[in-house]
Parts: sequence; C-alpha cells; structure tokens
Amino acid sequence: MATREVRSDGFGRSDQTPEGVATNPFAGQSSSDPADRVLLSRRKARLALWGIALLATASRLPGLTPLLNDRDSWRQTDTASIAHNFLDEPNILYPRVFWGAPGPGYVEAEFQLYSYTVSLLYRVFGENPLYGRLLSLLLNAFACLVFFSIARRFLEDIPALLAVALFAFSPAIYIYSRAFMPESMALLFYLLALKSYLDFLDRESWPTILSSAVFMSLAILVKPTTIHIGLAFMIFSISKGGWRSLFRPHLLAFAAIAFLPNIAYYTHAVMLHLHYGNTFGVISGGDPKWGNLALWTRPKFYAKLVYIDEQYILGAAGSLLAILGFFVYRRAGWRQLLWPWILSTAIYYFIAGRYTSAPGRGLQYHIYAVACYALAASGGVVWLVRSAGRRLRILSVALVLLAFAQQGWQSAVLCRERYTSMLSAGSKLAQLSQPDDYILVLSRDVSIDKGVPNNYQQPDVFFYARRWGRSLARDRQTPKDLLSALAFQPKWYVSFPDAEEDAAAGFREEIARRMTLAAQGDEYAIYQIHSWNP
Repeated sequence: MATREVRSDGFGRSDQTPEGVATNPFAGQSSSDPADRVLLSRRKARLALWGIALLATASRLPGLTPLLNDRDSWRQTDTASIAHNFLDEPNILYPRVFWGAPGPGYVEAEFQLYSYTVSLLYRVFGENPLYGRLLSLLLNAFACLVFFSIARRFLEDIPALLAVALFAFSPAIYIYSRAFMPESMALLFYLLALKSYLDFLDRESWPTILSSAVFMSLAILVKPTTIHIGLAFMIFSISKGGWRSLFRPHLLAFAAIAFLPNIAYYTHAVMLHLHYGNTFGVISGGDPKWGNLALWTRPKFYAKLVYIDEQYILGAAGSLLAILGFFVYRRAGWRQLLWPWILSTAIYYFIAGRYTSAPGRGLQYHIYAVACYALAASGGVVWLVRSAGRRLRILSVALVLLAFAQQGWQSAVLCRERYTSMLSAGSKLAQLSQPDDYILVLSRDVSIDKGVPNNYQQPDVFFYARRWGRSLARDRQTPKDLLSALAFQPKWYVSFPDAEEDAAAGFREEIARRMTLAAQGDEYAIYQIHSWNP
C-alpha cells in the first residue's frame, strides 16, 4: 500500500499513515480507528501556517511608528543609535553609542548583526527607525514557520498549528517582535539551531550538525543568553548515545563552530570596554546579570519567575494547559525533548537571576521559554480532547479561548506603555544645540543597584537629539560628581525633576552657578552650561 510522507517524531522515530486514510488531528500515534483520524493536507497546513504568521504580523502593525518611546525605550534607542552610527563608520566589529563622549563611543556589546542589517536598509531606503521594527516582524514570522516544523515532529497538524498560534500571540513574543531590538533575530537562530539538531539526531549527517552549529553560533553572537539551549543538546545526545557520544567528531565540530567564534568576538568586545570604558555589561561587568546565593534563597525570586512566565508567556489558562502537557501527555520523544529544554531554561533563569526575576528589566530574557511552553500547552489540549467525556473537551476549548484572551489583553497593556519625557527633551535639545555640541544627561537610573554596578546611561535623549555626551547617574548628583562629569566640557545639561529628588546638598547650587535654564517642559529641564572650571 502506498504511504503518505514519513514524518519523523524526533529522536529517530517516525509515523507512517496509509495514503487516503483519515487521521484524527488529536490522536497522534494512539488512534487505531481510521475513521477517527483527520490530517490536514500539506497545502492546507501551509496555508493555515502562513495565515497565522500573517495575522500575527498584521496585529502588530497598528500603532507601530518610528518613535521608539514604548516599552524598553532605552534598549531600543541604544540599538537604534548603533544602527545610526554604522552609517558613518560601517565596521560591525566596532559598534558605537552616543553616550561614550569624548571618545569615539566604541562599546562592549553583543555582535551587532541586527543593527548592521538595519543600517544596510537605511542605505537603501533612507534612515527610518520603523525599518528596524519591520525587520523584527519579518524575523518573527520566519520563527513561526521554523517552530511549526519542530512542533510537527511531536504533534499532528492542527495541534501543531495551535502551538504556533500560542507562540505567535504570546505577550513576550508580541512585544519584542515589534521592537527595535535583536530578540526576534536571536530567537529565529535559536529555533533553527534546535530544528537542525533534532534533524541530526534523526539522520546523524554532517549537513544537519554543521547547520545547527552555525545557527547556534549566530544565536549566541546576537544574544549570549541563547547559549543555555546547548545544555539541552548535550542531554539529547547523552540520552541517545551515552556520554561517549559527546566526543564524536560530529559534536566536537559542533562545539568548535558554535563557540570558538563567540570566544573570539566577546574577547574583542571586552577589550573595547577596557580601552574605551563603555559597556552593556555583556561579559566584563558594568551591569552584571548573574544571580547569587542570596537571590536564590529568597522565596520572592521564585515567585517573580512564576509570575513573569504566567503573565507574559501564555497567561493562566495557557500555563495550566502547559502543565498538563508536561506531565500527562504521551508521545514518542515528547519527554526527551521537553524536560531537557525546561531544565536548561531553569538553569539559565538561575544564572541570569538578577534580570530574569525582574519584569521591568529582563522580560526579554523569557522569550526563549515561549516555544517550549506553547508546545507543552498544545500537548495538554490533545490530552484533554482525547480523554473520555464531553466536559473535558469543552474545557479544552474554553481554556484555549481564555488563553488567547489573556494573551491579547496582556499584549495590549504592554503596547500602551509610553515614555514621552525623553522624546520631548531630546527633540527640544536638537533644536537648541549644534550637531557638535556635547551634552550631559541626568539618568533616572542609579550606578549602584543594591550593591551591584548598574548600567545607568540614558540613551533615549542622546538618540532623539542625535548628540554625543555622557550620562550622570541618579545617585551621583553631588557637587564632586558634577565637576567630574563636566570635565569633557559639555554645552548642555538635561535634567528630570522626578530624578532630582536624590540630589545631595550643594548640587542644585552648582547647577545654578554654572548653568542657565534654556528650556523647560512638564517633565524635563534643559540648561546651557557656561562654566566648567572648579
């Protein structure tokens, strides 16, 4: 009898379905009744998949503007500043930020493939930050396609499409797929690396392992946080071939390709920090992300992790479905995939605990868990639908609808966030100042956060004004720190009243003695500096 395409189930297992035999979309391998099985044709599955990707993209377009004053505006404007500066100095190994004056502004940062790509778009179409947002949308659409190919290994077409929909409309994915940030690019490479590694476990061919290594290398270069999936890859290989399999030529080549370019680049990035003093806190400090024993022993740490994953990934209903999928759904290769993936993610949450446990600081650190949770949630739906009893099937439909409703509501809340004071201050400063004027900007953030060095730069104002300068941390509003900050002779000082509350005695007197108020808004004040000497 002729057979339909052989579809791998992961880890070398596959299912075959006689051609023309109907397949229950929720039955997986366990249904024995041909009349109870329905499988979408390849064409219909592709149309549905593209429909989900296009709908997800279209839903992000309303309210999308070149202004980068929505959530994580300071991260977005930092990334956009680097893209802008690539127009003047297009060397991808030397990213520059505006807040690194009086030097060239070279900064220790991740490999700026995303910013560099945006700068290439600028060269063709003209500079417009909207292109960065649209690039993120495009990359996210491709991530949906890749995730579907992973989900189909373990689920039939309809539940695999459901997993893609849960993934695409997750609030965490929603917000960062429309941001001027490299998260969509990193996530695409992350999923491509996973797909290729699963292909390798099936076929053990050089093309599959080499492609996985290249995608893994790119993912880590764009965002080092993606490195955690490497632990899952190790567990996959050990589960299949034992510890000795890690020393096979295939995996040694994988390790060399995935990690050696990263070691070389991030060593170079550290040197930029040591020489020029500017850093994003990627490797060499300035803003360490690491957790510690004190953090790990606080119940609040775990409460925050649960809260973030529940609120911003699938919502309460989707999280319940994911728990069901993790614990009760059965399919060949299912647990071999999900549990190592969850373990590697949990360890990553611990290692980067300072950021992963802070919703306002590190929500983007949680996007890598979305695909795993969405896959598990879809498995939970399959389990409920297969279960005897109409009530459980109705419950599954209700939970899915509630999950999407919660995701939509939370995404709308995140999209409503706006930060207008920095945009207003930067735009006004651009009118008052000359292009070669240095500026000093008071940051709303502190240089030391609970005893840990913190990145306090305020890139928003610099980006909107297109001016070079430095930031003054909120907790350094002292006469001594002000004199030190004025050493590079800036001509303008931008302050924010809500941050001036932390000023030490004598700081305001120094401002009045050395500066003249040039412009003032509801949330900012701009001073012209006329005296730099002690």
